[in-house]
Amino acid sequence: MSVIKLLPDSVANQIAAGEVVQRPSSVVKELLENSVDSGAKTIRLIIKDAGKTLIHVLDDGIGMNKDDLKKCFFRHTTSKIRNSKDLYSLKTMGFRGEALSSIASVSHMSIISNQENTKSLGYEIKLEGGEEKLFEYLGKSISYPQMAKEAGVKGKVYVQFVVEKNGAITDIKIIRGIGSGCDEEAKKAVKNMPKWEPGEQRGKPVRVRFVLPVNFSLR
Repeated sequence: MSVIKLLPDSVANQIAAGEVVQRPSSVVKELLENSVDSGAKTIRLIIKDAGKTLIHVLDDGIGMNKDDLKKCFFRHTTSKIRNSKDLYSLKTMGFRGEALSSIASVSHMSIISNQENTKSLGYEIKLEGGEEKLFEYLGKSISYPQMAKEAGVKGKVYVQFVVEKNGAITDIKIIRGIGSGCDEEAKKAVKNMPKWEPGEQRGKPVRVRFVLPVNFSLR
């Protein structure tokens, strides 16, 4: 009987979080390094209860646009490198794209950001309960299609959707699929997701578009 199992994403994220975030000071370190890498000239740090209640970092770095903001919580999303050759010419304090994902998986986290060359007043995105809750929901809601199992089909389905001002999920579409029933299964799971916390712009709810990778792996 096989004894080796592939860990679900929610567990893998918790393990990664333990490697990156060992205590509140680890969170401070990661966030300050992000500020430095963004080219910030001024950085403010606000802490309550030794970081257990609040860690708030404000900086004047390059910032993120709306598209970057909705991707930054996922693991291995980064602006620091593009290919393996970049690993030999690193000039930043971080590059793996794991810090925000790890922090989000063990906290209630929000980011407000904007870029100087845009007319937008900025955007806010929140993760209440962390990325773990999302992957835990997907793990319980998705069934591996029998046709895909028999054909040995595996990989990631990328589902695009919009979170409306009231938190409802709309405009669901597959932007990259793997077929054999997996695309339909991923789309159904996203369609049945509970309401999200809507994005905000200057305290007012706004529509935000997301792209969610749904992983299908044979075990």
